[in-house]
Amino acid sequence: MREVFRLNLPTWLAVTLGVILGFLAVCLVMFFLYSSFITARLVHYYALQAENRTQSAQIKIFYNKTKELETGIRELEERDQELRELLGLKKLPIRKPKTAQTSDNDLPEAIFQNLAVLGEYVDEKKAELSLLHSTSTELASRFNNIPSESPVPGTIWSRYGFRTHPFSGKTEFHAGADIPIWTGCPVKATADGYVSYSGWDNGFGNVVIIDHENNYRTIYGHNQRNLIKRGDRIKKGQVIAYAGSTG
Repeated sequence: MREVFRLNLPTWLAVTLGVILGFLAVCLVMFFLYSSFITARLVHYYALQAENRTQSAQIKIFYNKTKELETGIRELEERDQELRELLGLKKLPIRKPKTAQTSDNDLPEAIFQNLAVLGEYVDEKKAELSLLHSTSTELASRFNNIPSESPVPGTIWSRYGFRTHPFSGKTEFHAGADIPIWTGCPVKATADGYVSYSGWDNGFGNVVIIDHENNYRTIYGHNQRNLIKRGDRIKKGQVIAYAGSTG
């Protein structure tokens, strides 16, 4: 018969060992939990660092864009001065919006400041461009009301003024300009205006008379057929008749 060995420990020692083992078990569990927590926090920390680096790079790009806009605005001011000179307007002092110069640490604040400066400039520029637009529109209207184009293609054969009459041989005043052209060629108005007469004239044959602003008047004679009637508003370049040899 096998003899069984039994270890009898004092009660206080058994209790002490139990407490120690329980404490070690709790410490081990807490260690693993804390390690998991620290690992998760580190992963989150490094992810935030990567995100911050990305955002810092984007902020730097935005800041550089505001500086590029500043350069573009300076070029716009130069073009503005050229346009004012062409339109005969008074030149304004060239404005150069001063954007902030800063270190990388203050880029977000600098961007907001730069956007505010550029926004104020844009608002002021809108008002100036509105004035330029109205002025250029007025000048374009004036130009369109001044006869400045040939009504038909071709070379002037006989100009306005005194000339030797091709049939009588006498020196006479020629109240027009003759341009030889084929029958049926479209005749175009040389400026904006309204038709004061469209019909027959013993000297000009089928004739169209257009009155323009600033006391200008143009007469288109010897037409094969007139296309407009008295009172019509005419635009520069509009076909008003077909060329012929009437009258």
